[in-house]
Formats: sequence, C-alpha cells, structure tokens
Amino acid sequence: MTHNKLLISLIKTVLILALPVLPLLFTGCEKDDQVELPEISTIPASDISSSSASSGGYLIDDGGSPVTDRGIVWSTDNNPTLEFNEGLVSAGPGEGIYHLMIEGLTPETRYFVRAYAVNSLGENYGNETTFTTLSVSATGTAMTDIDGNQYNTTIINNREWMTENLRVKRYRNGDDIHTGLDNENWFLTLAGAYSIYHHDMVDGIGSDNEMAEAYGLLYNWYAIETEMLCPTGWRVSTAGDWDETIEYLVENYPDINSSNVGDYLKSCRQEGSPLQGECDTSEHPRWEFDDLFPGTDDFGFSALPGGQRNLQGYHEYLGRYGYWWTADEAGEFFSWSRVMGYNTGTVATSSLRKQIGLSVRCVRDVE
Repeated sequence: MTHNKLLISLIKTVLILALPVLPLLFTGCEKDDQVELPEISTIPASDISSSSASSGGYLIDDGGSPVTDRGIVWSTDNNPTLEFNEGLVSAGPGEGIYHLMIEGLTPETRYFVRAYAVNSLGENYGNETTFTTLSVSATGTAMTDIDGNQYNTTIINNREWMTENLRVKRYRNGDDIHTGLDNENWFLTLAGAYSIYHHDMVDGIGSDNEMAEAYGLLYNWYAIETEMLCPTGWRVSTAGDWDETIEYLVENYPDINSSNVGDYLKSCRQEGSPLQGECDTSEHPRWEFDDLFPGTDDFGFSALPGGQRNLQGYHEYLGRYGYWWTADEAGEFFSWSRVMGYNTGTVATSSLRKQIGLSVRCVRDVE
C-alpha cells in the first residue's frame, strides 16, 4: 500500500514538472504549421529581340519563412520548373520586385516563363507568361516623322511596322494637315484632316498632347490619299500588308488562328490583365477590361484602341476599339480599314466612309 502511494506521488510530481513544457511543445508545432510556400507573380516579358528578353518577378508573400532564392525559369513547353526547363536565372535571396535578362534564345520561337521563389518549405511559381522572339533582323529601329516624333518599330515577316499610332501634324513636304474642324465641316471636307480625341471625355488624360502621345491622331482617308503622311521610305499600311502579316502568323505559329491573332498583336496594357505586372494597368494608353480576349503583344506590335471620329464628327470607342486605315479604296466614298476590339480576338476588315477619322500605322519593307 505504501509502495502504491509513493508511485502515485511520483507520477503527480512528473506531471506537474512537465506541464510548463507542454505549451512550448505545442507552440513550436503551431509555428511550424504557419510556414507556407511563398507567393510570387511573374512580370511579363519586355525588350524582346531575336535572342533575348527581359522578365522578372514580384514577391508578394514569403510564406512566413525567409526566401532563399528567387528567379525565373523558361521553356518552349508549358509550365517550366526548376527541374524541367530550358533555362533559368537567379536573383538570389530577397524580397520585392526583380528584373532579369533571358538570353541565348532561338529566333521566332515562343517561350513560356514563370517566376519562382524558394523558402524553407519548398519552391513555388508565379503565373505563366509567354512571348515570341523576333526574327534575326526584327529588332526594328526608331522612326522619326517630320515633326520630330519618334516611334518604336517591330519587324514581322520582312515588314517593319510602327508600334505606335501616327501623330504627325504635317505632311512630309512640310505642309500643315488641316485640323480644328467642327462637326459639320468634318463631314463636308474633301481635304486631308486630322482630329485629336477630346481629352475631356476621358478620365486620366489632361491635355491634347497627352492624348496624342498615348493614342496618336485620327486622320480622315483624304490625308492618306496624299501619300505624304509617312516619312520617306515608309507608307501607310495597305490591305496587303495587313493580310500577309496575319497570314504569316497563322501559318507559322500553331497556337495562332484567325479567331485569336488580334490578341497576339494587341498591347498587353489592359485593366485587369491576367498577365499582371506592368500589363495590368488603368493608366493610359490601355484596353478596357475583358477576361476572354486579353492582349499578349507577342510580336511587339502593341496595337492600341484609339477609337474614331465618326461621320457626324463625334469621338467614340477610345479604350475599346482600334481602327486603322489602309491605303486601299473600297469605292468612291469608302476605303478599307482594319479593326481590333477589347472583346474579340480577331482582326476584322471593314469598309468605312472616307470622312471618318481613324488611326494610322506606317510600314516599310526590309531585307
């Protein structure tokens, strides 16, 4: 009996001594359970050439454990990882945003890129983005108009295209292009003229100059008819320029077809862009939100929705639709245009009255 009492007393003593330790043990387990994989977002590729591009990542959350490595991985197959990839580059440990160069790429090839981050629990990846390298000669050179405006260019299938909408106010011979027309005279004039989309109709743009810089000017077809809008050696893009470029993309890139080719040519700047990063923006210039047909700008064409000045003289559709004149007539009163929209992946063909004001892209042939 005395032996049992001693045993019970000893057990009680052990339990009393262990009680302060138990919370520490459970606390330690809870702390380990709080560690999660890091959360990271991939920055879409930019500065794309025939053999290189720039990308990066943004560390959103370290998961409760220091990030020991960050970087990007890429491949010509979907969902590259640290184990399966065609290349990777590390930014080392750290937080926040980082930018890295992707080099040694093959011309005219589509690549998939993901940012990655590693902590004590393991590795995790950002959203997948994609881009297509240019042809060997497709880096393009800056084009300058008679007013001194400079435009970036891109080369697709031996054509060098402006990657911005034209904003010149004089013909290349130095003559001024008519402007400042009221609605009635906009309809009546048979002379070349341009218009600037009314900035007071658009939140976030404070002047005519800001509007022109962002979306370019809107020209009637009579200005195109002069054949003096573009600098020497350049021309207003023809229906053939558009059609042959689209045909080239559809025939040479398996993922591209007539229903989605516009998405590959549209600028990725969009409200709520699924590409995130710098593409997801409400600042001008940009496309309005649509989750089904976001622009990816794989070829650096950067089509932007400058809207139009319609037959009645009113401005409409900025942010939603881009209209570009071709140099081709469709009859006495009409000419051909190309159209892209925020809610479609096509590049549509439309014949419009020559008085309507549309955007213009210049192009030239290259070796």
